[in-house]
Amino acid sequence: MLIAIEEHWIAPGVTSALKAQARPDESLAFNEMGDHQQRLEDLGEGRIAAMDAQGIDISILALTPPGTQPLSPSRPGA
Repeated sequence: MLIAIEEHWIAPGVTSALKAQARPDESLAFNEMGDHQQRLEDLGEGRIAAMDAQGIDISILALTPPGTQPLSPSRPGA
């Protein structure tokens, strides 16, 4: 069994909230390169197909940096 540890993902709402910050994190620019954003948001068929192609049985998902730390806990939808 092959397990991929700390595979990254991000929800579109988190991306929007992070971009709306007064000083958006510079690491968000990486997510917009090529098809990264699409792949990061895909928790369905595309991700499963990529896992199958690489022989991965299980993926442990982690929210991609910068995560939700820069967001206010009182912000709706964040």
